[in-house]
This record gives sequence, C-alpha cells and structure tokens, in this order.
Amino acid sequence: FFGSGAVYFGLRGKGIIPSENLALLSDINPVLIKTMSVVKSGNLTLLNNRLKNMRKVYIDQIKEHEFNQIENSLSNRMYYQKRVEMNDFILRQSRGAEFSEEESVQFAALMIFLNKTCFNGLWRVRKSDGLMNVPEGRYYKPKNISNPGLIHRCRKAS
Repeated sequence: FFGSGAVYFGLRGKGIIPSENLALLSDINPVLIKTMSVVKSGNLTLLNNRLKNMRKVYIDQIKEHEFNQIENSLSNRMYYQKRVEMNDFILRQSRGAEFSEEESVQFAALMIFLNKTCFNGLWRVRKSDGLMNVPEGRYYKPKNISNPGLIHRCRKAS
C-alpha cells in the first residue's frame, strides 16, 4: 500500500540500499503516514491480532454469502462497514483529533484491511472531503490481510 516504500524495501532487501544508510520516506496521504507511524511505534501484537481477526471474519462472510447474492446487500458486507468506520476516522483526523493508542491501532488495521480488500488495492479518496470511496474487490481467500512478518520487517526497517 506504499509505492515508494515498496521500492525502498525491495532495494534494501537486495542490499542496494545498505541498512545503515539513513532514508527518509514520505507521502502526501495522511492515512498512510498515520498507518506507518503506528507500524513504527505502535503495538504490533494488537495490530496483527486485529488484522488476523478481520481476515477471519471477512473470509467467513464470503463463505456464507456469494458476492452476487441479492440478500447480501452492500451495507451488510464487512468491507463497507469497515470503510464507513475508516471514513469516520479520516474526518476526525482532518479536524485535528488526537487518537488513543487503541484508536491508532484500529486506524492502521482498517487502512491495511481496506487496502487489501478494495478493488485492485487502490486507495482513492474524494477530492471534496478526502473520504475513501473505492468499492470492494472480489477476493475469496485473501492471504495478505494479516502478515505479521512483513509488518515486523517494516517496523524494523523504519
């Protein structure tokens, strides 16, 4: 979910960028910046547990209902519920709200979950209010929602 970061971690993993070099990674997306700050200094155990639970609930929901069933309306789907929750956080963040550690971890978990389950991994926001508006992708057993090893390596590298 972090294009320049993917390049950085790829080059660093191949030894092209030595680990002792100081690197400054930045982005204009405040949601991404907040998520990365949680990965860097937050409670990774709690974050990984939340992501693991979200993945389980998401997969269980997919097993229970097919994407094309009418009774499984969009508002009932976990993805759209989590998108509403994230957009509430985005509005609060844009108004300068301070988040508790627990809220910050939930914010980061939501960002990662939505990015891994949205259409083509696209993070898009409306220009008018900055709220995320990407529809759900069609994933049946997404494995990359919860990846504790990768999150730990990102923390270590930051």
